[in-house]
Amino acid sequence: MPFAAVSFVDVDSILFKSKVGFDLPEVHRNDWFDAYTILPDSSEVYVVPDSTVDGRYKDKSFVRGYPKIRFYAGSAIMIENVKIGVLSILKSHIICTALDNCLSQTKA
Repeated sequence: MPFAAVSFVDVDSILFKSKVGFDLPEVHRNDWFDAYTILPDSSEVYVVPDSTVDGRYKDKSFVRGYPKIRFYAGSAIMIENVKIGVLSILKSHIICTALDNCLSQTKA
């Protein structure tokens, strides 16, 4: 099942303002992909091809259990050069294996 979310990021949490495919209202900022998406040096589209082998995520409850997120691609929402949130797509299966391949698929 595909997932999608629009979230706002504050100091401690990530608030899902609109979402499809899962029912988490919010998560702790350090526990979710969006924390990396909004970093100042993050690329235009932050991609995690397979969270089950990524050391930052492989032991997280949302990877091992519900909603079993495997793939993530997110882009920061910015206002006046300040990253305030993220638009993301997530999947419970791998859709690409090489980062360049993932980026080309997310921009299509």
